[in-house]
Amino acid sequence: MRTCSYIPFCGSGTTGIAAPLLGRRFLGIDKETPFLEMAKLRREELNDEDRKNEFSRKIRDLSKLN
Repeated sequence: MRTCSYIPFCGSGTTGIAAPLLGRRFLGIDKETPFLEMAKLRREELNDEDRKNEFSRKIRDLSKLN
């Protein structure tokens, strides 16, 4: 079973991008429409394989900092 990240104030959706790349599901909400639109557009970037790989590289680099 995959874990689910629930973010009540998702903002620009950074966690929404990282979650599926880490094998997690994501549920983000925000009452501000501009943030929801921005998060939706950023999530759609994962459909582009090059962008998806770029995000994955950034996550791996950040995980090395811990």
